[in-house]
Amino acid sequence: MSGGDFRPVHFESTCTILTCTSEEFQDMYNDANLDDDVLLNIIRTHASSRPTRAGRRYVAVALHIAHRKGADAVVGVARAWMDHLFLMMLSISRASYKVETPTFDERDSSELRATLGVREGYRCAITRSFDRQRVLELMAEGREDEIPEAPQSVMAAVHIMPLLLNSFIDRSTTERARTWDMLRSWTGLDMTASDIHTPANTILMTLAEHLAFARFQLYFDKEAFPNEPNKYRVRPIMRGLYMSSGKREADVEFNTMSEVDPPNPDFLRIHAAFAKVLHLSGAADRFEWDDDDERELDPHRTFDFAQDLSRRLVISAM
Repeated sequence: MSGGDFRPVHFESTCTILTCTSEEFQDMYNDANLDDDVLLNIIRTHASSRPTRAGRRYVAVALHIAHRKGADAVVGVARAWMDHLFLMMLSISRASYKVETPTFDERDSSELRATLGVREGYRCAITRSFDRQRVLELMAEGREDEIPEAPQSVMAAVHIMPLLLNSFIDRSTTERARTWDMLRSWTGLDMTASDIHTPANTILMTLAEHLAFARFQLYFDKEAFPNEPNKYRVRPIMRGLYMSSGKREADVEFNTMSEVDPPNPDFLRIHAAFAKVLHLSGAADRFEWDDDDERELDPHRTFDFAQDLSRRLVISAM
């Protein structure tokens, strides 16, 4: 697959890190003589889990430029991606989990929550556990006979692209602008704040599955069912992890009701790509939380990731 005919990417922040001009990056990005797969020989492990072709091109060109400038530039761009994209996305997702998770005695009466209940049949999309909130509603209406004989759990409306990401779309600070630029470049994501709180970006899950999803410990694998729209295999990212149902994997097919959008497959693909990169780089394992849910990251471990990527580039150039 070669270059040419790519839509514009948002690489200003990356150019600042690489100390190259926007024109230099854009010319190389559009150079049809630079084959995508040739460029990707330098990033087969850490950076190859990109969700789109545009993202693959962006990563490959950035590392190609960095490699020409020397090991320090490679370390710099790798560290920037880790700090401002991957770890930042993990941090945003974890913080969003706290905001959108109900307590055991709290009811979510929002229109979106009700819509997801109808689409998912008031069941967790992954485990098929029945919604405890729906149980209480049926009991209050004297409709106990409609309560299925099934496990019951407290549910949450879980955002695929994290709820708090909408605060980054406005690019109100330099750090937010850098994260948003990198996210759009790596994913090809084109969304606004109004796209966040919609059925296309939310799934009904148990609190246990919600936590695992927010930490990128499970993901929806579309490759398992490439020819079946809206059907996925949910997989844990690491061996030894099981879902609250006791199963290791689950096949999920979303109801395609005409009036309610199913989850956006692009959003699920982006989430899966983040899960894979965070796992392959070891970043998720290095991310620890204290009682206040503040992240504690050893900067030397981040440097190890960047140095490892630099060594891979040197080896590939031999």
